[in-house]
Amino acid sequence: EKQSRAQSNRRRQLDEIYRKYNLALVHQWTWLSSNKRTIAITLACLLKLPILFFLYEIVVLNLVLWWLKRRQRNINANLVRSVNEKEMERAS
Repeated sequence: EKQSRAQSNRRRQLDEIYRKYNLALVHQWTWLSSNKRTIAITLACLLKLPILFFLYEIVVLNLVLWWLKRRQRNINANLVRSVNEKEMERAS
């Protein structure tokens, strides 16, 4: 039971660390959702400039994707570093 409790505490710590690093970014990934695309196509149609929607899709969303992937890579590296530091502290 002691080992089970230790594993449970460890899992909770890892959950907290993961949440700390990724929560904000999860919300930012919504820029690639269909809701934003629906708003963009609606605005483009209301302005009678459908080309704006395609420019949004090609330029804006690709830049957002590039930026999000870059941030995710940095966050993942920081997350791994933080978990490794916790492991070293625990081992000491």
